Amino acid sequence: MKWIMLIMLVMLVGCSSTNDFKVGVIAPLSGNQAFIGTDFKDGFNLDSGLDVVYQDSQGNVVGAVSAYQQLRLLDVDAIVLVGVGDEAVLELADKDSLPLLLTVSSTGGLPAKSEYVFRYFTNADSDAPLIASYAVNELELESFGVLHIVDNFGYSYANVFENEIVELGGEVSLVESFQYTDYEYRTQLLKLAETEMDALYIIGLDYQLAEVLKEVEELNVGVQILSLGTIATDYAIGLAEGTAEGVYTTAFCTDGTPEEYKKRFVAAYEREPGFFSELGNDLAMFIDISNDGEFIQNMLALESVEANTGIVSSDENGELIMPVCVKKITEGKILNLESGQYYNN
Repeated sequence: MKWIMLIMLVMLVGCSSTNDFKVGVIAPLSGNQAFIGTDFKDGFNLDSGLDVVYQDSQGNVVGAVSAYQQLRLLDVDAIVLVGVGDEAVLELADKDSLPLLLTVSSTGGLPAKSEYVFRYFTNADSDAPLIASYAVNELELESFGVLHIVDNFGYSYANVFENEIVELGGEVSLVESFQYTDYEYRTQLLKLAETEMDALYIIGLDYQLAEVLKEVEELNVGVQILSLGTIATDYAIGLAEGTAEGVYTTAFCTDGTPEEYKKRFVAAYEREPGFFSELGNDLAMFIDISNDGEFIQNMLALESVEANTGIVSSDENGELIMPVCVKKITEGKILNLESGQYYNN
């Protein structure tokens, strides 16, 4: 359907050139996720000749929707959404026939819901089966508990993981959940600890995972912990205060920031780049090579593009696929079990 909608998109975008293609970026530029938004912004701006307008989501859905509405008034040609608000903004962009690029967004299947939506990040459909397969086939684990956040991100990861475990011959003994407003997880963990499980798969944001790991240690739950990329950062490991040791997780296969990119970033900002800056820099590049009036067609045609996260290609639904590997947190560092290399920035 994305190919069918191309004619309509050309009518909307017109014959925009690099100089007049206006991009709106919605990112958390304040609040407790501001480090993501500011890092992304610096990377996006580093090499871009695009006309860019930023709006602050403040890290919440209401803020993201309000930012989207502000950008519509400014007549932008495409919008990038960083983090929270993906599903709400997706509905609006689809209704408005406006190209939307998602990042720091992992809910399964989002680009397939709209002709206008793309994503550059890991997602449940590619991420959860990888850790499930590793746990069963390599770690020889059989029974699993799941603890996830209550939103579509959490449910999609939990469902894909459980289905994959069952298909591999294992079992999920119990699934528990928690709300965004929860800061204590003992009740769920005690229920899970009473079941027959070899491992616990936890799904949430970095600060939530860090607190769960602390309580797992305090309660002496005593099972192997599995998780996803939100725990595989120096920031999250620091929050966990040593309790992330031994956790297996999925994360981008890169083992550090590309040196050439790091040099350009340091020269521009006099600081080391974070991972989110790499995503911003890559997305600016994808947009820059796709904005000649056939934006959707060009985004779908991206193939084997050398990016900061590795070699990236688009699939038929608009998922910009990047390599994902199983990693392990050991001695406070992130070890790529495929390459044998530690992540080093």
